[in-house]
Amino acid sequence: MNHFRLYWLFLFKIIFTMKTIMFAVIAVTLIHSSFIVPTDAWEDETKKARSTEAEYFVIKKTGEKIVGSNINVGYAKIKIDDQKIRIEDVATYQDSKAYVTEIGIGKYSTVFGKRLRVGKISLYYYEGTRMGGDTGWAAYYILEKNGVFIYDYNKFPEALGDNKEALDKFYSYFHDGKVRVIMSEKNKLHEMIDVAEIYNR
Repeated sequence: MNHFRLYWLFLFKIIFTMKTIMFAVIAVTLIHSSFIVPTDAWEDETKKARSTEAEYFVIKKTGEKIVGSNINVGYAKIKIDDQKIRIEDVATYQDSKAYVTEIGIGKYSTVFGKRLRVGKISLYYYEGTRMGGDTGWAAYYILEKNGVFIYDYNKFPEALGDNKEALDKFYSYFHDGKVRVIMSEKNKLHEMIDVAEIYNR
């Protein structure tokens, strides 16, 4: 009898442990999936804003432009054909997905923005951690006008101010001025593009 009870107790512990592990795996999977950055819609738009001058190229901070037939972008270096270039020496590059340019220096490394639209006002975005105590990733928009990058969202209306239609559209989308977008939602990508396209007509 004791052996029988021990057997069922042991079996119960195994089942309970397996269920605990299963629920833990599901929870981790759900949490992780909420942070996954979807790239399809963003890549579709960045591809539209690539330069037509060359398929793949790197522009160094010295102004030298290197055009190649193949490019591989790594964390520390960019390899274009057989030439390796340190990322800190790169001002702009273009791969198959986007036209990417340096927009500033972050806390630990250079920050590059991917171009979404080009014109009188060009629109870029970069990915970073969410602010305000939130977790996960977010997209942050940057405008470029007359060769100057505009990072401060409070200055977006000023940059759009000489085009009433674009400014009105901006306010219709962003009542509270919060342009930061959670990547997983993708709910403001086309709104911001719409504003840029109206301005660039």
